Amino acid sequence: MDPEHTLVEMVEINSADEKTEIISYMEDLFDEMGISYRVFDGESPSMLAEHGKNGIVFSGHLDTVPVGEHWTVAQGSVADGRIYGRGACDMKGGIVASLCAAERLMDEEIPFSIALTTDEETVMKGAETLSKKVQGNYCVVCEPTDLRFSTEEKGILQILLRYYGRSAHSAMLWRGENAIFRALEAVREVQSFENDPNGVTVNLGTIRGGKKPNVVPDRVDMEIDIRFPPRYSCEEIRTIFSFKADHEEVTHYLKPLVLTPPEEFLEIVPETTMSHFATEAVRFHTHIPTVILGPGDPYMAHQADEYILKRDIETAARIYEKLATVSR
Repeated sequence: MDPEHTLVEMVEINSADEKTEIISYMEDLFDEMGISYRVFDGESPSMLAEHGKNGIVFSGHLDTVPVGEHWTVAQGSVADGRIYGRGACDMKGGIVASLCAAERLMDEEIPFSIALTTDEETVMKGAETLSKKVQGNYCVVCEPTDLRFSTEEKGILQILLRYYGRSAHSAMLWRGENAIFRALEAVREVQSFENDPNGVTVNLGTIRGGKKPNVVPDRVDMEIDIRFPPRYSCEEIRTIFSFKADHEEVTHYLKPLVLTPPEEFLEIVPETTMSHFATEAVRFHTHIPTVILGPGDPYMAHQADEYILKRDIETAARIYEKLATVSR
């Protein structure tokens, strides 16, 4: 397999919203490789390719965030050893690395599975399904970690905040109460929070309020995203902030993880790091021992001009082959 050619084809397929084309592409690829697979249909389909039983499991997601704006290169461009495109780093490059390893493992008659999903950027239902169906001795989540094992993964706490006011005509605004003004205290709290890259971070992701400029807004909704390492509990995080909203609702929660690679894995790759974003390890680790390691700089995720180095894909493939060999 030519990793550059395969990744270029994959990133040229927009898999942010519609997933049929990327699933069809992977079906054709597995057919060419001679690997049996199953597709699990649903709103966000997933697929499980298997060669033998109870080998290592490579986990990856085919979905991406939208391409966005401010790109200076075309999707699928290649220059100076870099392959550009939405998903090149997060994380189609990791999937290509697992496919390259799979080719070698087939030649060596070493069992493996490849678990692919299309909803990691949202609810991770695909990983929840596959984690209960796959049989293996270890799962490697191929997310970008700069080719280091992630031993910690931050948790997610997303909160909806709602503030109420009282509607009135803007010409008689004293008869109303502006909900936006009531929400500003929470905005200032988020803005002044000292974000710690290795600790707690908080982001004000959306704010919606008001209907027309001549109406005093009577409601504002804000969505907050908090990331936190394993040394914090969800309850502790809730006490850090005092948003004083009229309605506060947890809309999404994923617990943080501590992951311990076995010694034989650390002999192959001794360097470790932390995953600042959540991965499908949170689904797989409850059913199978799980580690996170993949090619690419995690800071490239969701960026304009996202890219991955071709040499990192090739290095990851060699690492995956070694992990599969020592975990038999």
